[in-house]
Amino acid sequence: MKKIFTLICMAFVAMSVNAQEIWDVSSILTKSDPAGKYNGFQDGAITSVDNANVNYKQAGTQDSPLAEGTTDAEAYAAATSITLKDYVIEGSTTNCTMKIVSTPNHNENTSAATAFSINDKTGENNALSTDDCQPPFNVYISPKGNPTLTYFGYWFIGSNGASFKCNPGEPYNTPYTAESTTAPSKGAYTEITVKTAGDLRIGVRIPKTGKNRKVFFVKKSDGTKLAIDKYSASGFDNNNTLEFKTYTTTADYIVAPEVNNQFLGYIDVTLPANETYIMFSPDTQIGIYGFYFAPSGGSGISNVKASENVEAPVFNLAGQKVSKDAKGVLIQKGKKFVNK
Repeated sequence: MKKIFTLICMAFVAMSVNAQEIWDVSSILTKSDPAGKYNGFQDGAITSVDNANVNYKQAGTQDSPLAEGTTDAEAYAAATSITLKDYVIEGSTTNCTMKIVSTPNHNENTSAATAFSINDKTGENNALSTDDCQPPFNVYISPKGNPTLTYFGYWFIGSNGASFKCNPGEPYNTPYTAESTTAPSKGAYTEITVKTAGDLRIGVRIPKTGKNRKVFFVKKSDGTKLAIDKYSASGFDNNNTLEFKTYTTTADYIVAPEVNNQFLGYIDVTLPANETYIMFSPDTQIGIYGFYFAPSGGSGISNVKASENVEAPVFNLAGQKVSKDAKGVLIQKGKKFVNK
C-alpha cells in the first residue's frame, strides 16, 4: 500500500476513492534535487494577495533605520501603516478545501518562491510513512510568520548596523490568546472548509515542545473556538523511529502535551458542513503534509471485511492500532470498513 501512495504522490493528483478523500502537498511540488526529492513548487501553486487588515504598522526602513536606543513607544509613535502580503497554497478534494497561508514579516522581502519552506524526508526519519501512518505522507511545507491580531515592527540601528524588531508585544502588538474573540488575519495558518460534515485527518509537523504547542480551530465567521473534545493528535515524538501514540488535547488547547521534541503526526477533527475554520498555533508555524477527509453519514465507509486484508495493520478512528477483530469503524490500508 505504501508503494501505491507513493505513486499517487508522484502523479501530482488529489484522490477521492469510495468518498474517502486524500490531498498530499507533493501534488503541487516539483523535483530538481539530485537526490530526487521535492524542492520546488509547480507554476501557479502559490498565489499572493495584499492582506486586507489595516492594523499593521512599521517605523523606519533598512536604509533609513531609527536612531540607536529608540524605545518601542517612540518607534510606535513614529510608525505608519503598511500592507502585508499573504501567500496562499490551496489543496482541495470533492468535499474539502484547505488553504495554507503564509504572511511573512515586512522585513523579509519574501517572494512566492520563498514564502514556504519544503522538507522532504522520503526514506529518512521525520516522514509519516511507517505502517502506523494512515495515510502515509513524506514531505511537508511550512509557512512563515506568526498568527497575531495586529502587527508592528521597526528598523533601528543596533550593534551590528540596521536591525529589525518585530511584534514587540502589547500594547503595540496584540497576540492571539485563548480569550481572543476574532480569528488571526495574518501569519502561518491553515483555512479548512468542508461541504459536508465529516472527519478530517491533517498531517502536521509542530516544532515546539509540549507546553508551547497550543493549537486552535477558530471559526472564521465569528471567532468562536472549536471545543477541545472535537480534536486530538496521534503520531511521533521527534521522528518516526519512536512509538506512534494517540494524545488527548488538554484544557488549555495543547495537543500532544507529553511530546518533548517536535511533533510529527496527525490532528483528527470532526467538522460541520459549510463552515470555514482556521487551524493555527500562536506559538509557532505548523507544517502541513496533507489531509484525509471522510464524509459522515456512512457514505465514506466501504463494505470491506477485515479478513480480506489480514496482512495490513488495522486502526480505529483515533489512529490507534487495534486487533483485526475489533468492533466498530476501522481503517486498514487507507480504507474505512465496519466490523460488526
